[in-house]
Order: sequence, then structure tokens, then C-alpha cells
Amino acid sequence: MRLQGAYPFSRGRAWALAAITLACAPASAAAQPSPAPPPTATAEGQSRQITELQAAQLLMNAGKLAEARVVLADLEKHQPADNEVQFLLGLIAVQDKDYDQAIRRFRAILAREPKAVRVRLELGRAFFLKKDWDNAERQFRFARAGALPAAARGNVDQYLYAIRELRRWRFDFAIAAAPDTNLNAGPSTTTVDIFGLPFQLSPDARRQSGVGLSVDAGAEWSAPISARTRLRLGAQVHRTDYPGSEFDDMTVAAYAGPRFIRRRWEISPLVTGFRRWYGNQFYNQGVGGSLQAIVYPTRRLGLSATVGGQAVTYALKDQSGPSYSGALSFFYTLTPDSILSGSVSVNRQSAAVAAYANTARQVSIAYQRDLPGGFTLSVQPGYVWLDYDAPLAAFGVPRRDRQWSVQATVLNRRIDVLGFTPRLAYTYTHNASDISLYRYERGRAEVGLTRVF
Repeated sequence: MRLQGAYPFSRGRAWALAAITLACAPASAAAQPSPAPPPTATAEGQSRQITELQAAQLLMNAGKLAEARVVLADLEKHQPADNEVQFLLGLIAVQDKDYDQAIRRFRAILAREPKAVRVRLELGRAFFLKKDWDNAERQFRFARAGALPAAARGNVDQYLYAIRELRRWRFDFAIAAAPDTNLNAGPSTTTVDIFGLPFQLSPDARRQSGVGLSVDAGAEWSAPISARTRLRLGAQVHRTDYPGSEFDDMTVAAYAGPRFIRRRWEISPLVTGFRRWYGNQFYNQGVGGSLQAIVYPTRRLGLSATVGGQAVTYALKDQSGPSYSGALSFFYTLTPDSILSGSVSVNRQSAAVAAYANTARQVSIAYQRDLPGGFTLSVQPGYVWLDYDAPLAAFGVPRRDRQWSVQATVLNRRIDVLGFTPRLAYTYTHNASDISLYRYERGRAEVGLTRVF
């Protein structure tokens, strides 16, 4: 007979949750299983039969992990998908410093029950001990949105602050096949009015479709200067290759500067630069600086602001000039399995010729949720206003674009291929413009692998 309420992250008898208390230990403390009260006392000389699961819990509480492992391994043979068994085996794996096994077991539970706060705490701690800071932070933020006791909330906050202090390196990499219905953002129309007269567009100038290969990679090193100051050095690369080279697109960006960390905020003044090639030919480049600030009013809410400026040089010199930008963004952990984020931004591009000077304003919002089966789904709609200062002589009116887009992404964190997770994304874009040459629709898919490590 199974003990009711023994499920480690369900409501039930407190002694059955004793093994979980190590998840609430401070980030600086060594985790040890806490002793728990025994089952209900019986009269002297009277015995009571207990289940194998109860026996394993009692052995763990007594510090006899090897014996508990034998009992749980036997249970696992007959109940491989039992959440209680997997949870306790995960706790033992953490004690054995076999963090990969612990992560695998905790993730399997969350694939079946994404809102299991106690499991997210232990998964976050396993990632923390493995020094996988990004995944640890993600799990602790999810857990922070759950119904935790005050002491546990305080300890999670310590973990989150410790992650910000301890993180030294961050890498991310994604590669995908990228089918695109309009890879050159060309119009569907066959004619366009220039100087008031209709002209036929050549096939190369119209909408082109194809399948490309997209690669994104980034790295950042955060070197300690003092207890609360770091030196940030980072770089990002994006490249999309299509058959031939006419529409290949590549951007390389880099930044460097100090990062000042406090418990509820951080600020980074940075030197920035980038260079872009289109069709494997130089397109533009810029050098300048930015100021980034992040504030955490609560551990579930993060607010950030960025202002910056660059001197931008284009291959077409008439487009060159200073560029200024500002952005505000937020994230909020709604529940133990969902996050809401969004941003608003403004970019001002000056130019030697007024017809190329423009102001772009953008707003976007994103909703991400972990689903049963290990899937994570995110949806991100966005809208852009793009206004140019003066008309181009050929068209007689200033360019005015209104663009909306929506991106849907799904990945499965339960699937791990040498540390990579399968990812499928689709982005639809509709661009309306006062000038027919710039009106277009575009659908772009990405099927590939992603990794943050």
C-alpha cells in the first residue's frame, strides 16, 4: 500500500518532504539531507509494515544513501516513470555529484509535471553545482514564482545573486536550415512607378525564395576586477548562407567595458562596434558606445534600459551618419512554468542625404511556457514604425513603412544531442509601405539545434 501524500512535491505529510529541504539551503552552504520525524508512533512492541518507497526515504534521512539507492533501483525497474522514485534518485545523484544524472531525472519529472516547484528548486541547484549558470538561473526564477515559504524565497534570492557574481563565461550557439519565402525582402509586384512612370522590375529585383543555412554564435567573458566589478568582453556572429552568394548576410559585433554588480541592480558602460556584409560585400559598419542598466524590483521582475550611439558608415556614402538608440525592456515570471517579456525601442539614423535619414520605433512582447512532454513554446508578436525624413527623387514621397511580425518557437529540452536541443521556429512578416517597391510579405522557418552553455 502506498503512503498517501508521499509525493515529494505534493501536499502531504511533512516528514515525507524532508528530503526536499536541501533545496532550501543557502547557496553558500553544503547541502545535507535533513533528518525527519519517523512515521506515526506505534505502541511498544508493535510493528507496522511500510512500503519500499517509505523505506528508501527513511534510509536517505538516516544518511544511508547506498542502501536507499538499491531499494529505489528495484522500484525503478517496475515503475520507470514514477515521479517519486525519480525524484529521490535525483537527490541521491546530487549527493554523489553526478549532476548530469540528477538533471536528467528532474527534467523527466518536469516533462510530466511542468509546475512542480520543488523539482525546479532541485534542478536549479543541480545546474548551480554543475556551474551551468544560465540554466540554473532559469529554473530558480521559475521556482521563485511558486508558492514558497519565506525562508525558501530568501535562499532562492541568494542563489540568483550568487549566479550573477559567479558567472565568468557565457556561450550560445545555434545552427538551422532556413527555408525562406522572400529571402531578399522583395516585392511581389512586377511594376513600380519611378519619376511618375511605370517601370518593369527584373526577376532578380522581385521576391526570391530559397533555403539557406543560418548560424548564430555568441560569447562573453566576465573577468573579476573587484568583488562587485567585472570586465565584460563579448562578441556575436550571425550568418545566413543561400545558394550562390547574392543574398548572403553576415554581421559581426563586439563590445567591452566594466560591469558593476549590486544585489538589485547592475550597470555597464560599453564600447561597441559592428560590421555587416550583404551578398559577401561590405554593407555598413559602426563604432560607438552604450550604457546598459538592469534593475530587479522583485526577483520575479527585471527591468532594463539601454542608450547608445555609433558613427555608422555605409558602402553608399550618402547613407552614412551618426546613429542613436534607446530601449526599455522587462521580463516577469508569471508562474512556475511561464515567463512574459517585452520591449520598446527607438533608433535614429542620420545621413548625409536627408532621404536616407530615418527614425524607427519598435514594440514587441513575448510569452514563453513550458509544456508537458518537455516542450517549450514561445510566441512573440512585434510592430515597427519606420519613417524617412525626406522623399527620394525617384518616388516623390518620403518612405513610410508599417511592419508587423509574429514568431513562434518550439523546442524540447528533454532531448539532448551532445548538449544541443532541437528547435523549430517560424516568423511571418508583413511590411506595408507608401512606396510599392518596399511592400512585401515573408515567411521564414528555422529547423535546427540550439545550445546555451
